[in-house]
Amino acid sequence: MNMNKLIWPLIIFTLYTQMMNVSADDLLPDYYRVDYTNSNPGFYKKENYEHNGKPVYKKPKLEEYLYFNKVDKWAVGVKWTSNDVNAERLTMKEDGHEKPTSGAWQVQKTGFDFEKIDVTITEYSPKYPAYYEVKNTGSDRLEGFYEKLPESKNYENFPLFRKHPSFRADYVLNLYLDINGNWRISLGLSTTYAKSSPKGLPTPEFSKAWKVWITGTWNWKTSDNFTIVPTNPLYPLSYTVTYVGQDQLIRNKLEGLLGKYTKQYFKYDNVPVYKKEGNEMNIFRVSKGNWVISYDLMETEGKLYQESNGSPTLLQDMHWKLNGTKEIISGFAVNQPRTARKLDGVDVDGQGNSQTGNTGPILIVAIIVGVLTTVIVISISAFCFKKRFCKKVEEPKIDENWYYGDDYDDNDNDNAIVDDNDYYGQI
Repeated sequence: MNMNKLIWPLIIFTLYTQMMNVSADDLLPDYYRVDYTNSNPGFYKKENYEHNGKPVYKKPKLEEYLYFNKVDKWAVGVKWTSNDVNAERLTMKEDGHEKPTSGAWQVQKTGFDFEKIDVTITEYSPKYPAYYEVKNTGSDRLEGFYEKLPESKNYENFPLFRKHPSFRADYVLNLYLDINGNWRISLGLSTTYAKSSPKGLPTPEFSKAWKVWITGTWNWKTSDNFTIVPTNPLYPLSYTVTYVGQDQLIRNKLEGLLGKYTKQYFKYDNVPVYKKEGNEMNIFRVSKGNWVISYDLMETEGKLYQESNGSPTLLQDMHWKLNGTKEIISGFAVNQPRTARKLDGVDVDGQGNSQTGNTGPILIVAIIVGVLTTVIVISISAFCFKKRFCKKVEEPKIDENWYYGDDYDDNDNDNAIVDDNDYYGQI
């Protein structure tokens, strides 16, 4: 049996079925970013329904859509189901494209008066960090680190970030995307102390302006310096604690603390613990948000501490203090260059470059890998089948000194061989 005649039809059939299971819509991204002159970037997330045979994209929490209209053009508008062209704020010049593309679009001015503009369309994939650091708000209670909660805690299908530490159990500050389209910092999910602008942004660092609620004046105030920074902490394998000061009294108090601390396999307060080689001294973060050096993981102050306000990593530019005296120790250091808060592709400058993701090639690669895997499995199976059921029949070896054929007679009857079975014998 010639197995090659079976293998290649199977390969071709597998490749065909794989390709048939992928539609053009499967190659479209989950998000598009739309940029044009004098406008904030717009982000549109793919919905689970279509219009005119193409997926509909919607701004998070807002009634604004990117869709394929009735005349086969991609458009941005507020009524994707409407046949009224006045509902379209922005329309692609060319029709018939499988997906929206950069280039010439037209924006509606008044009535049927349109102006040509250049639009940049970027495939986009939001990335959410482990923490956001909020600072320069004008309100101390808002500043600090907001930790991403597990996916099960998402609010309206978007991540929820919680400030660490909380002042008390019933005073929990959350950072989240509100149903109105603002990113907000609120007590629980109700009393709001800060909100972003513009609306409809998938991640809060794109916000160009924040308003902060000023208690006492009972009014919103725009915070010009409000900063929110994505933070993915990196933890070193060890720290080395040193003291280069000349105060012998301080050096005596630091006895047993100096030396190398190695990262442990377990965590405390959801961050790594570092243990000193040779004794039980630890560096860790306590529940109130300070990093401390202490024997006991249950202590809230430790022998030394830094007021790091919930930072997930040690702050290299923050002084350390002696517990009890609150005295700043000059010359004391935890020697590790400040951990770069690596952003892992999170776009801080708002340009979208690092967040851009083209899902089409990824899907194509996945299909190719799947097909190759199938081919390999089929080939191995065919080989095993051939080895098992298609054993080669060996041809008899021919020896020139042997006679093969009918009864043989050497004429002189010296070695005549005559039988009824065509005997094969040596001449």
